Order: sequence, then C-alpha cells, then structure tokens
Amino acid sequence: MGLSCRWRVSAALVAAVSAATMFVVEVPVAHAALPAAVRSGSTTARARTVLNLRSAPMPAMRGKRAMLLPKSGPPPLAGEGPDLNAPARRNAGADQDDTDSNNWSGQLLVGSTFTAVVGEWTVPAVVPSTATEADADWIGIGGDGISELIQTGTTSVTGGGSTSYYAWYELLPAQPVSIRLPEPVTPGDEMLAEIEETSTNVWYVGIEDVTKGWTAARTFTYTAGQANSAEWISERPLDAVTHQYVTLADFGSVRFHDMRFTAADPTATRLTAVTMKTAGQIIAYPGDVTSTTTGNFSNYYGAPAAVTTPATTTTPPKATTPSTTTTTQPVSTTPPSTTTTSTSATTPPATTTTVVPTVTAVTPPSGPTAGGTTVVITGGNFTIGATVQFGAAQATDADVVYVDSTEITAVAPAHTAGSVDVTVTVPAGMTSAASPPDRFDYQAPKVSSVSVHDGPTAGGTVVTITGSTFTSGATVRFGTKLATHVTVEGSTRIGATSPAHTAGAVDVTVTIPGGTSVASPAGLFRYQAPRVTSVSPRDGPTAGSTTVTIVGADFVRGATVRFGTKLATRVTVVSPTRIRATSPGGRGIVNVTVSIPGGSSVVSPADRFEYRAA
Repeated sequence: MGLSCRWRVSAALVAAVSAATMFVVEVPVAHAALPAAVRSGSTTARARTVLNLRSAPMPAMRGKRAMLLPKSGPPPLAGEGPDLNAPARRNAGADQDDTDSNNWSGQLLVGSTFTAVVGEWTVPAVVPSTATEADADWIGIGGDGISELIQTGTTSVTGGGSTSYYAWYELLPAQPVSIRLPEPVTPGDEMLAEIEETSTNVWYVGIEDVTKGWTAARTFTYTAGQANSAEWISERPLDAVTHQYVTLADFGSVRFHDMRFTAADPTATRLTAVTMKTAGQIIAYPGDVTSTTTGNFSNYYGAPAAVTTPATTTTPPKATTPSTTTTTQPVSTTPPSTTTTSTSATTPPATTTTVVPTVTAVTPPSGPTAGGTTVVITGGNFTIGATVQFGAAQATDADVVYVDSTEITAVAPAHTAGSVDVTVTVPAGMTSAASPPDRFDYQAPKVSSVSVHDGPTAGGTVVTITGSTFTSGATVRFGTKLATHVTVEGSTRIGATSPAHTAGAVDVTVTIPGGTSVASPAGLFRYQAPRVTSVSPRDGPTAGSTTVTIVGADFVRGATVRFGTKLATRVTVVSPTRIRATSPGGRGIVNVTVSIPGGSSVVSPADRFEYRAA
C-alpha cells in the first residue's frame, strides 16, 4: 500500500524544515499522569497497566523550553534525493512468521486496545555512507496489520558522505511532519516521547530532547481504529518514489528504556520481539527486555554472532488477583522452557565455566566529582545482578541497569577529582581487569570568567560566574568567604552575590561534592575600599553644620563619614559615587574619609576640608 512519511536527503529538506511554522510558548509542557480514562458513553474503566513497576506517573515532559508541534508538514519538496517513507506499518513478509518483519526491529505489545505509550532512547550516530541509507527510531500505537498508526521519533539519513538527523511525528494516513527544534537533534541526545489518548479520539503527542531541554507537543483529533498494538521500534524507511525499502543505516545499537503503556486489558503485558530480516538474513534484531522495573532493551544493527531462533513471545507470570481487582503486572522476559536430551552414551558430564567480564569502553568518559553522570559501559560477559565500581566508589545498585551481556548503564557516584577505572563484578565473583578503555575522569569545576571584576568591600555585588562542571548545590567563595544568593543556572553558569571582605584581590572558586575549582587569574575579583576624589564646599565654619557633597567611588548604603576624627551627621548615600553629609564642629584642616564594611578611604589632598573661624 502507499505510505506517507516523506523524507528527502537534500538541502531542500533542511530549508523546508526551517521554514515550517512553529509557535513558541513560554512555559514547558507539563503533561499530567495518565488517568484511568473512561470512553464517552461507556461504563467500563480502562485500567492502567504500566510496564515500569515503580508506580511512578507517566513522565512529564521536562524541557525548560517548550513549543507547539506544527499542525502540518512542510510543502512538497523539490531537489535531489529520494522520498523516504519513514516509519510505516509493519510488513511481515509472505515467507516470515509474525515475529519477523521486512522493516521493523524492536518490541511489540498486542492483545488489547492501547491508549498510551511512553519511551526514551538515545539518538544513535549512524555510519556515514555515499549511498542513501536511513534509520528511524520511534514509539507508536497501531500499525500492526492495520492502516491507523500514531508515532513520533527521530530519523537519521546518510548519503553522499553527509548525515542528517530529524525529529518528527505522523498520524497515518496523513503526511509526516518534521519538527523544527531551535537546536537540531544530534547523536547522543536523549529523547523522551509520549502518545496518549486524553479523551475519546483526542490524542496528545509529545517529544522532548532531554539533553538540550526542548519539548514539542500538541493534541490532535484522530480516529485510531483498533489501536491494537504499542511498540518501541527501529526501522528502515520506504522510498516513496521507488516503493522499495532503503538500505538500513548502520546505527550500531539503540537503547530504549522507561517503556510504559496504558491498555484496556490489564493482562496485556506479553511482549513480542520483532526481528528485521531481508532475503532470510537478519539485518537488525532486539535484545531481551532485561528489567521489568525499568523496561529497557536495545535494538542492534546486523545479525548476532550466533543466530538462534527467537521465542515468538514472552510469557508473564500467572496472575493470582481476584477477578474484581485490576493488577499491574510486569512484562515477563523469560522464554518458554526447553529440554535437550543427549543420545550419546559417551557425552561427558556438564561443566560450568565462569567467564571474566571485560570493559572495552565507557561513555561518556568524564563527569563531575559530584557524580550523577549516566554512563554506558560496553564490554562482554556481563550478567544480571552485576555491580559497578568507579575507582573505590560503588555505583548504587538501583542505578545499575543490565541491558545485555555487552552493555550495562550505571550512574557515577561522587568521587574526588581524577581518573579512575570503571570495573564490573558479576555475581559469580569475577571482576573485570583495569585497563585504559575503562577510565573515567572525575572533573572538578572550572572557573573561566567572572562578569564583574571588582566591587566594594561591603559586598553586595552580583556576579555571574562562567565555567564548567557546575552542579546543583554548588557553593561559591570569594577568597575564604562564602557568597550569598548562589544560583546554579546550568553546568556552565552560576550567579552569586559577593560577601563583605577586606580590600584586595581574591579568587572566586566553585565547590561541588568531591572537588573545588583551581584558583586562576580568570576568577580574580578585587575588593575596593571607598575613594574620595573631591569635597564641596572645601571649607566651613568651626561651629559645623555645613552641608558637604563628597564625590568618589564604591560608596554603599550605611557608609559613615568622618571630618578628621569626628563623625558627620545627616549622612545620605545618594549613589555609589556621591554622598551628602553635614560637618561636625572642628578646627583647622582635616581629611574627610568614608568608611564601609571592610574598608575606609585613604586620605589624600583631594579630601581636605578647612574649618574657618567666624
């Protein structure tokens, strides 16, 4: 059948996407938790069935900056390159069973009417190619043997040695719509997507670039038909001109996680693994869903090293819930049991070999000493229940996710600055050997500039500090004194107010758990004592009561003024450069000085005042 997702590998696509209408709003989309909705005219509640068993609500879109999805796609595009029917209905192929597909690889839920699906994935970096190749990664509802399909995701298209990445959504049979984000999608971006029927035939579609903090969302009126499946898919798109599937781009692997859904049937938790095949050869396949508490799996490009026939479905544990109760169940990832019988009388007894895990890469290779960096650990011989060490600090077990035998994710714990080995220990007690590829560099914060380089000794100067590796809860010091009103505006920017300090130059430093920035000229701040450059008038009667205007610098509210050793009265700080004061009684020539917390002006000929006899 003719399908509608059209993507072009040409400059015209970039121009058209940039021209697409987009409405920016000032508040982020904060989508509420999925309700146990009731269809209009029906008395049967649709119970919520959640793959993630932490009982958390559907995640709100977290972008600090939000936008509305465009209502329609760009106009037909002219230029070179094929039209790509990016994600489309699954095509099983005549000679394949229903766990194989010509164009889909991933995990599929069937057996109910689905009203919501959520998932996160990391945009893969595809291998550049001179020929046209593509990969699309997305979540969706429908499309498994029916013409209705709602989906949103990202597509990577490579050709002619260049590669482009796009975010999009589609409601078949309408054309797909490119999403023009203010900052383009790039490899490594963490994407969060949600599709939900908020009321009958009204669908919320949202996608967020978590890494860059942008969210795009809109509600649509759409009849989804049976809405008979929920899916988390990697796909090779269709060329809409030739009606042939393009070559699947080498995406390496794509990890989907935080898989959630809502279904009419609370027992519809049986996942089907879909393997992408062409001419009988596997070109992409899904790994097992390795955790019922986080809902995660990876799609892999190419065929596994040792191809085995995948189980058609996974089977959940038998529910023991009374019929009047709706129960949230995990998706079982345990394949049906099998028995192998040896017919050889000389078969030796079975032996067990424990293989030592290996770590071949950690991504990213660095993070702040405060910890909190999610790290993908690649290697081999990983098993469920493995633990991860960052140097001498162990990652929290709850933050370690077994993806498959070659991949684990972990959240780096806090650690002092420096390079450490990331090691994996399996339950059998074997630990990976330390090696250069497993190094993770804990970085202390760095101050690269301060927006204001001087201020009064009384403090109160608002300073913006720019640098790197700033984290929430960071503290700022001016010399040895803690700053006030510290606001961490991001990993590279902090606002702070200088405390009172004696006159002189000090270093502005930032401290996070595990490390403090090194003092450098870029973070120098100079505390200035007040200065008096003139007084007017320069004389007055010995009885005092002369109103004198004092001009200078670094005056602050609460400053005091002295004529010689005597305090002036009626002192008014007009501005940082001007003070009015009334002279006390006195004799001879005296110096007029201004004092603020931390310092007093230095006497000079410019501050002299002469008392005249009557």
